[in-house]
Amino acid sequence: MDEETKSRVERLQAEIKLKTGTKVTQQELLAHFVESAVETRSALIDSFRDSSAALTDEELAQFNEGRIASGVETDEDDIDDILYDEVVWMDTDERIVVKKRTRTGGRGMLVPDDTADAKREEIAEELSQRARDRRDRNYDDA
Repeated sequence: MDEETKSRVERLQAEIKLKTGTKVTQQELLAHFVESAVETRSALIDSFRDSSAALTDEELAQFNEGRIASGVETDEDDIDDILYDEVVWMDTDERIVVKKRTRTGGRGMLVPDDTADAKREEIAEELSQRARDRRDRNYDDA
């Protein structure tokens, strides 16, 4: 602990003794500080962040790189179809089966940046099929 911090802790100890009549050790003060920091964890973490979270022009350009306007209008129903799972009830001879499916195709998939588009599509389709198969097996077994 540097001298300035040590001096501030000693002043706090003196003030606590003066105002409450209770003598506290530096160890007790440290334990209290830690407890208080844990209770307000997000504020403590935020106090260590840079004061400015704004992106630089270069970071902003990199973020927007590759974004295109497809020219396709998208409404709320389209967004729901894309983002949310679809549950299908199937009435079979034996029982009613619930199947959960999604229409997404490998969104969020991480592959190297230099992977060709065709290869990305192939990987996305394979992963999507595996996910659909697993979901179908899970629902069929229920």
